[in-house]
Amino acid sequence: MTEIMVLQDGSGNILINSDGLMMGDGALAAEAEGDNYTGTVMPITGTGHPTCSDVTEDGTTLYVGMSEAPFIARYVWNSNTEIYDYVDTGIDSLGVYPNALHLSGDGNFMAVAVSGAPGVVSYKWNAVNDRFEATGAVNVSLNTNSSGIGSIEVSDDGSLMSIANYNNPKFDSFKWNETNNRYERTGQPNIAPGAASYFHAATADGMVAVSTFQSASPYVNTYSWNELANRYEKHASIDIAPSSSAAIGAWLSTDASLMAIGSYTGFYTYKWNATNNRYEKTADPSPQVALPIRIYSDDDGSSLIVNNAGAGNGLFSYKWIEVNNRYEQVVGAFTPTTFPSWAKGCMTGAAVGRFIITGGTDANPRFEVYPPHV
Repeated sequence: MTEIMVLQDGSGNILINSDGLMMGDGALAAEAEGDNYTGTVMPITGTGHPTCSDVTEDGTTLYVGMSEAPFIARYVWNSNTEIYDYVDTGIDSLGVYPNALHLSGDGNFMAVAVSGAPGVVSYKWNAVNDRFEATGAVNVSLNTNSSGIGSIEVSDDGSLMSIANYNNPKFDSFKWNETNNRYERTGQPNIAPGAASYFHAATADGMVAVSTFQSASPYVNTYSWNELANRYEKHASIDIAPSSSAAIGAWLSTDASLMAIGSYTGFYTYKWNATNNRYEKTADPSPQVALPIRIYSDDDGSSLIVNNAGAGNGLFSYKWIEVNNRYEQVVGAFTPTTFPSWAKGCMTGAAVGRFIITGGTDANPRFEVYPPHV
């Protein structure tokens, strides 16, 4: 049995954590002082281990991808018992291992990345049946294998979907066609990532995106959506590449002014320079952390939370120090964890500032919740 731990602050507010490089609308609690959070461990239905997850903006409904059937599980927060209750799968069908999933901000769409054709399965919310129901299949089946799609993003209104793919074309996008009840591929980006793309991030409106990849410097491509051309178009390359053979994580602030990139040697941050049409590197964080696989932040990026899988794996908090042009670690912000050394899993955030980490293995599945605590 897998377990889920939900943390609450002293007022009983739920504080959650989950999938991909995402940020919530709530601040990362710079005002939160002291260890005033308690953890509640809860069982999670299903066998195997969590592969991905996402939570609704209000934090009331949680969707978890699992490595074994039923593959998707839906949980609803019970304010009386203060636990998440398993309800059902929350969808009409899936039947295949999910690599990643993402909800639109309005809660009307869900996109699930799967291994094998068609690569992506999409759903629309049906309020009458109280579930997500499969839409028509995407008009172009994606080239996937066991590595497949590393991440998937859906814009707040569900109109635009983007993915990072280990296979060609490595970075891809689709637009919702209401008449055909499906997502349809847009034009390909004018310049594709230089190698297999493990991860990407996009702003809530989908207008700016970043794709990270391996083996080909600068390991990062950033894009803006061009509606007239119906495709993403690459910015000028970042001025200084991460000090690594690959970039493995990404985060963008809501206004796209700040970007954070995870790599094997640490994480690196960049500011947008409109004059040069590119992101330019800031000073390195102090201190660095090894193998940061996920990065979180509030909307404006004044604080970051980093989950690393290297030595001393766990969660680390950073605050932006403008005078030093860098992020600096807040010592002791999180209690040390026993999170698996390679729990790449998923992370997601709700608008109230909660965030969930999932991952682990069949032998050691994990679903842990930590508060945004700086």
